[in-house]
Amino acid sequence: ALFHRHTSVDYDPDPVGDLLYTGVAGTIRRENEAWGVQGDMAWRLGGRNTVRSGFYASHERLITDNTSQVFPADAGGNQTGDVPFGIVDNTRGTSRLLGLYLQDEWRPLDTLTINGGLRYDKVDSFVAEDQWSPRLGAVWAVTPATTLHVGYARYFTPPPSELVTSTTLSKYVGTTNAPSSLDNSPVKSERSHYYDAGISQKVSPQLTLGLDGYYRRVENLLDEGQFGSAILYTPFNYAEGRVYGAEGSVSFRDGNLSAYANVAYSIAKGRDIVSSEYTFDPDELAYIQSHWIYLDHSQTWSASAGASYLWRGTTFSVTGIYGSGLRAGFANTESLPSYVQVDAGIAQAFDLGAFGRLNARFTIVNLFDKVYEVRDGTGVGVGAPQFGPRRAYYVALEKPFKL
Repeated sequence: ALFHRHTSVDYDPDPVGDLLYTGVAGTIRRENEAWGVQGDMAWRLGGRNTVRSGFYASHERLITDNTSQVFPADAGGNQTGDVPFGIVDNTRGTSRLLGLYLQDEWRPLDTLTINGGLRYDKVDSFVAEDQWSPRLGAVWAVTPATTLHVGYARYFTPPPSELVTSTTLSKYVGTTNAPSSLDNSPVKSERSHYYDAGISQKVSPQLTLGLDGYYRRVENLLDEGQFGSAILYTPFNYAEGRVYGAEGSVSFRDGNLSAYANVAYSIAKGRDIVSSEYTFDPDELAYIQSHWIYLDHSQTWSASAGASYLWRGTTFSVTGIYGSGLRAGFANTESLPSYVQVDAGIAQAFDLGAFGRLNARFTIVNLFDKVYEVRDGTGVGVGAPQFGPRRAYYVALEKPFKL
């Protein structure tokens, strides 16, 4: 398959308000254009082995245009004049990515499947990196009702090239947009070891239980933050990362009734920020250098549940989500309050005779109109508050057609 992708994002400031309140009014344009090719192949070798291989290659052109209006300032950051002037900080670059893999799916027994493989990735962008990544996993149907799985994978994840910028920090020295430091190490690819094990148990024809645990040890853990007056995402790295947790699931189906429930416990931490350092407060940067901190997008407990019932051709459904709250405060040492959101829906299919079938659905999001805050504008890389959706009503119509 050949592909082409073009993305762009533009930020236009309030030229007066931003300048007066933040000391900088930046007009920013980020543009990315990518061309690439991807191929996947499979060979069946006898009745027990299936060999798969594939490749991915892309070339991207990166453009960042940044024109900022600032005031002059002294070494302490104090404004020394009231006549703004412009700074142009444009960058151009390319990014090339190559990936190859070879995998064997082996079934030594009818109840046992083993997958083993090796992947190679190479990226040449703001930094040049590569990695060989082995993968090994097994699924064993111990009994018709019990299935076990276990796996290990080595991952290599380059940063999203369309978000990476190369800011010339020295241009802003002596202005109201001067950085707290001139440290700006390049963003690197994330490298991780991932371990996973779990069990699925069919208790009865109607009821199935599942339990899964995972652990991920990471080097150059990738994260994204919103920095400065322009709320655009910028990637950065923690030197080390630890992510682990467990997930439990229940599913039930009996006649016209179906239901599910999931609960997850997760801990995600990073230590020592080693790229894009200038975007952080010096005190926070120093604290994170010697302390493991929670990642801003992580919450300890998450849960979801739902049920649906088909009655005389009409399906009634209700779903809900729970979160213990994302991180907030200095170095993510605080947590926001927990929240609950309930949604409801009704679906009906109509027979239109010669015109065929029409599917209609009515959904209420946040049925009880609960107001809750997802982010409060504090925390590592969090630049603005965000709220969950208020009550909303949606109507969807679907008309299937036969070709």
